[in-house]
Amino acid sequence: MQIDLSALATFVETLDCNAEFEDDAFAFTFDDVRVYCERKRRHFNLHIGAEVLQMPR
Repeated sequence: MQIDLSALATFVETLDCNAEFEDDAFAFTFDDVRVYCERKRRHFNLHIGAEVLQMPR
């Protein structure tokens, strides 16, 4: 599964200001890939398949 990490990073910047994603844990679809997100104090944990990426808040 290929995902454009640069585009994902840009999208993640919007998670803190979008009411759709106000929970501390939620899922979303990005580039036809389902992503489970956990909001942490300083970063997001993005679960993509078996991989977990951390992106800063």
